[in-house]
This record gives sequence, C-alpha cells and structure tokens, in this order.
Amino acid sequence: MKKVVKGEPLKGRFMFPINGLSTRIDGNNVIQFHREINQLFGTRISVNHPYPVRIVPVPNGDGVVGQNNSFRTLQIASAVAAKGFPGSEATDMLRWHEEMGKAHLNQRARMVDNHVNALRVTCGCDKPIVLFDDFVTTGSQLAASKIKLTEAGYNVVGIYSIFDVVENGVRPDAPGWRVVERNPQRIADLFAQFPLVAPPAPIA
Repeated sequence: MKKVVKGEPLKGRFMFPINGLSTRIDGNNVIQFHREINQLFGTRISVNHPYPVRIVPVPNGDGVVGQNNSFRTLQIASAVAAKGFPGSEATDMLRWHEEMGKAHLNQRARMVDNHVNALRVTCGCDKPIVLFDDFVTTGSQLAASKIKLTEAGYNVVGIYSIFDVVENGVRPDAPGWRVVERNPQRIADLFAQFPLVAPPAPIA
C-alpha cells in the first residue's frame, strides 16, 4: 500500500476493503485502491469538518517555490477534496524554498525547526485549513507545516495522513481509523488539539 501511495510500481499484491468486501489489489486494479482512499478521506474530513475547507498538502521534496509542478501529495489532496464537502478544495499553499530530498533516504534531517525555516507560504486562504500528508514518520513535517500556517495567521482545523509509522512495531490486523499523537520536538504534543488521524495498515 505504501508503494502505491508513494507512486511507486506495485510488484506484489495486498488485500484492502472496498465497499465492505476484502478486495485483492494488484497492478491490474490499483486504481480501485486510489479511488477508495480518496473517498474515505473525503468523507471523513466532511464528517469531522462539515463546511468548506482548504486541504493543504505537505509538499514532497520536489515541491519547490517557483516550480510549476503538481507534486504527489497535491494530486492526492485534490482528489480527496473532490470527494469532500461541497466547496472544499486543495490548495498548493506550502512549498520548500529549495529541493529538499527525501527524509526516508536520509537526504534531510527530520527536525521541525529546519522544516519551518525551509517552508514558504505561497498564497492566501479564506477558509479553514486541513493539513494532509501521505506518510508520517516523526510528524516533523506536519508539525512544521502547522506552525508555519498558524504563525502566518491561518486557522488549521485538522491534520490527516494516510499512513503513519506505528510505534513499538504494533500493527492492527486490518486497516482502520485511529488517532495518533506525536511529540514533534518543538511543541510538546502539538497534535493534541487536532490529533493526526490515520488509517494504519500492513505495508506490502
């Protein structure tokens, strides 16, 4: 599942509930998984925030100021917004000031203050903001994104992620929603007020 969400080729297969039925996802029907994730998140955000919101994705490493590219988390956020509350939309509101590399390849440090300094707010917003990311390890990028937007005067009402690294190696038997709290190093339990909501799942 992680490979699919990350936009990498799926070489194996995994089971995922679609319309209440356990469905085998492989290279032939991976689009079903994408559609289900978009629908699940659009619905969940609408239930938790029953009003139009701006879904702001945490930019991938190639989401850089001045580059007119649609990075992966922006594409996912746009698809989620299309399934959400009427009037909701995804906004490319955060960018890195330079190409950042990939944290999971140790190309950059997972430090909140470093991320805050490297992020730029690229436009304004007149709606409440929901932050969105594809995969959370320490929560440092989400924490930095919330700090950056809050310090700029914007109202962050929710924080969501598709996957998170489960502490102590404990994983559930099936995908499902759960609330996660992180200590992102700059502000203790930053997500306590707006907990990170993620449907964890075994990773293929």
